This record gives sequence, C-alpha cells and structure tokens, in this order.
Amino acid sequence: MKTKVLVAATFLLGSTTCYAVDNSLPASCEYGRVKQYDVAASEVASAVQSGLALYGNPYDVSSWAEFAYSLGSLLNSFDYLRIEAPSHVLQGVPFTFKGNLFDTFAYVNFHSSEKGYVGRDKSSIEANAYYDTQFETTYGYGLAWVTRGGLCSAQGVWIQKKPDFELVSLTYGRAVIKVNIDQYSKAAKDPNTRANIRLHGMALEGSKIDHYPYSFDQRTGNIIVNFASDYFGNDFRVYATINDGTYTTVKYLGKVTGGSGNHQPCPTCNTDI
Repeated sequence: MKTKVLVAATFLLGSTTCYAVDNSLPASCEYGRVKQYDVAASEVASAVQSGLALYGNPYDVSSWAEFAYSLGSLLNSFDYLRIEAPSHVLQGVPFTFKGNLFDTFAYVNFHSSEKGYVGRDKSSIEANAYYDTQFETTYGYGLAWVTRGGLCSAQGVWIQKKPDFELVSLTYGRAVIKVNIDQYSKAAKDPNTRANIRLHGMALEGSKIDHYPYSFDQRTGNIIVNFASDYFGNDFRVYATINDGTYTTVKYLGKVTGGSGNHQPCPTCNTDI
C-alpha cells in the first residue's frame, strides 16, 4: 500500500508540472451538460477557444481540438468522480467548485481552461474536495475539470459580467432607466429564464409605498416609469433591482417629484379652527 501511495504522489506532482505548462486533458475525461443550452461535446473546443482570452496565454489552443476528439459523445455517468461547479460565474470573481468522489481523504486535482492546473484538495469524510478559483481573462465559455489518478470529470462554465443599469433621467413624475443584462447570463442564454427588473418608488408623504414591478426579457433597453401620488408635488425615493437568473444588482437611483391633485394638508394643523 505504501508503494502505491508513493507512486500516486509522484504522479500528482508530475501532473502539476504538466498542467502548469499546457492544457492537455486526459482522454478519458467525462463531460456532462448541466443546462440544456450548454455547449455540446463536439463544440467544446471552438467554444472554449472563443471564450479564452489569449493575451499572454502560454497554452496551445489547438490542443482543444484533440481534446474534443477524445471526448466523443456526451457521458453523463459519474460513478467515482464528478465535478460540481456553478453554471454561471462572474469574470474576475472567485468561485468554488467541488470534486465529488467515492473515496475519503484522497487528493483531487482542480483545473480550468484559463490556467490549467490550479491546485488540489483532500476529500473530506463526506468524500468531497473543494477549491476556489476564478476566470480573470476569459469572457464567454470556459471549462473546469477535476482529476484523480486516471479519472476525470469536466463541466462547462459561462463567464459573464454582473447585470447593471444606469439612470437616464429623473423628471417630474417619471424615471427612465437603461438596462444592461450580459449576453452570457442565464437570462440571455436560457429561453425559460426571464430577467426580472423591479422599480420601487417610495413616497415620502401621502401614499406610503408604490411598487412598479417589471418583467423584462431583453438584454438591453430603456424602462420608463411614471409615479402617481394622492397629492401634488409628492417626492419619491426611487430604487431599482435587477436579476439575470443568477446575479442581482440593487441601486438607489435618486429622488423624483410627482403626483397630481391637491397639495397635502398640513399634518399638524387643526382644520376645525
């Protein structure tokens, strides 16, 4: 047993050096599609090639063609080693991916299409190993995979930017907000996921809180909201929330004056006198 452990350790050290200089993957690596819009196995090479930023990258991108050829058809059986990673991550923001395996206290190697080998972790008593990494220069489709001995499990990851919006104008009784949902977000890729934009106008006087919810399924565009009030010249604090199916952005946009009708009576005045 000691001899086997020593051999395995030597192999891991060797694989560390290998993955540090190229992005070769084991021919037996299994690739599973997590979402229906994930890239098919036959298209992984071109998708990763497009998503991988090549500025100063030492990897030979043509090796992805060899990997795709060895990948073959989709395999969804992960009997001994399975990767679990988020389907969508933010560019430049760390995320955790997991190696789920049969053995406890065994080392799992973690890799990404941007950096190759990134590190390793020993599985816990629950037979799970974890590692934090990030895609800094990839924008689009990337690949993450875990290895242990001759086992390999890979998963595609969409690298996106956080949803955002900007205030175009705040005029009397009206707010105009420009929405920007990233093209690689879940709302943009998955036809069953709608981006959710909610605008909230909190009246400072009169009506307590007015909600103006919107469901918006385009990546960009302007939303116009009119604020009504029981009283003329009422002020509203305007908040906006946007969710792209994975990530949420909340902002305070400012104050707008709106409303029609009479001026609000003085709340402390005695109207009977």
